[in-house]
Amino acid sequence: MGRWCVSSGISFVLICFVLVHANLSVEKREDLNYDENQRLSTHYLLYTGNGCARVDHLALDFREVLEAKGELKDLFFRNSDSSGKTCSLICLERGTHYDHVPYPTPQQQHVVAGINEDPMSWIVPNCQAAELGFISYLDSEAPVYWIDHNKERVNVGTIEPGERNTFWITSYLGHEFEIVNPADETDVYHFTVKYNSINAIGEYVSGLMERDVHEEVHSTFEQEWVRAHQVKRTFTPFGFNKGKLPLDLFSSMSAYYYNNRNAATVEEWEQKGVFVNWWERDVFFISMPFKLKVTQFQSTLHFINFFRSFIEILAVRAKDNG
Repeated sequence: MGRWCVSSGISFVLICFVLVHANLSVEKREDLNYDENQRLSTHYLLYTGNGCARVDHLALDFREVLEAKGELKDLFFRNSDSSGKTCSLICLERGTHYDHVPYPTPQQQHVVAGINEDPMSWIVPNCQAAELGFISYLDSEAPVYWIDHNKERVNVGTIEPGERNTFWITSYLGHEFEIVNPADETDVYHFTVKYNSINAIGEYVSGLMERDVHEEVHSTFEQEWVRAHQVKRTFTPFGFNKGKLPLDLFSSMSAYYYNNRNAATVEEWEQKGVFVNWWERDVFFISMPFKLKVTQFQSTLHFINFFRSFIEILAVRAKDNG
């Protein structure tokens, strides 16, 4: 057994992997580990190809490394290079539903092109990296610490109270963080990075109140009514047709929600108007990480580009017809 460490390029992060002597394989989708809701109970790195010598003995934090064979190889790697000079990789995320396993995002798929490419240069940022978010309900700002490999605290920032001051940091599966309540140094919140997540610090204070909103609701309605009639409605032949989200996008959104379904936090609606009855009911939501938003948006680009191209064609036709 050996130990392999790489630098992430961030000053306080060193990532270490263990090299083991036995490679494991999986042949069927149902042979992966699922929880009681048919969701993947762990992360996976699947690979195939004779060029995977530097991958098949890896042991990653919170991610099982398996060689795909049989049906699973056909499912994911049907078109992979069989010459033995490459190594095809796919990352599967914890929380993915059984039905969505065949639909990883493009960012979760990669082909290592020959011996000159280090597979870890892709695995680290695309499989092991995760975004960790904190919303603080403490009374004052609090320090955020990363726990290094010597179990020493390294300060990586300060979190201010409130949803508007949500603190996001990109880290890696298995890394540990602590937030210390300055009001009581013994009040420590400990977190281990297991997936992209949002986390609450302390207990929120409900914003429910008695409030007469009749005049404000009426004023808001009049403003929105005027604004609505300033919009010029135009329709393409698509009209109000609906289409399904790409399955890889839906899979990614579904997995994030599932992993964080018990971590909803209160959205601060005060001074944002009366579009939501926040004074009668606390409004809970699950905040999304920035990089994950970008990844999911990229999955919609080919639809957006198709629609834009269609609009441009219609515009050209309209111009040609005078």
